[in-house]
Amino acid sequence: MNVYARDLQDTVSDNKENYFIHGVGGVWGNTTGKGLAYRHRVNDFSVQLAFMPIVRDMKYDFEITTGLTFMYKLSDAKYVDLFVYQANQHRYLTESSWNCSPGEICPSVVPWWPVEKKHYYEASIGFGFDFLLWNRLSLNLMLGYAAKENFTKYLIEPGAGLFFKF
Repeated sequence: MNVYARDLQDTVSDNKENYFIHGVGGVWGNTTGKGLAYRHRVNDFSVQLAFMPIVRDMKYDFEITTGLTFMYKLSDAKYVDLFVYQANQHRYLTESSWNCSPGEICPSVVPWWPVEKKHYYEASIGFGFDFLLWNRLSLNLMLGYAAKENFTKYLIEPGAGLFFKF
């Protein structure tokens, strides 16, 4: 092996975490999505997809959350990266309306009980940090300005994720 090839191999092994382009894990954010997530990285750009169904009663009471987040890395350090992000989330809910007084036992759900179906679109933009915990495990913390519930509420929203990179 010549000297140039050995130096190149040492450089690649020293910066191995920079060559992982896939990540799987879990995320929790009110605009980045919740649940299981996949992240794909191309140079300094990343795209993250998240999905989680919450089922309380399959027919009358459930929520499906999907998220799509775009990230651009601003600085690259050995153990932490700074990035900007733009996140989008869609929530689909069905809820049964209960009109029970406190302490009263509500009747079981019946087919003619009113069920509300709701769609919420939410988006945010902000900054985040990606901390390298171990060689392939990273913790992602984000904070951004969010437009929630079909862009009717505006507030600061946090987000977090834990990813295994490969």
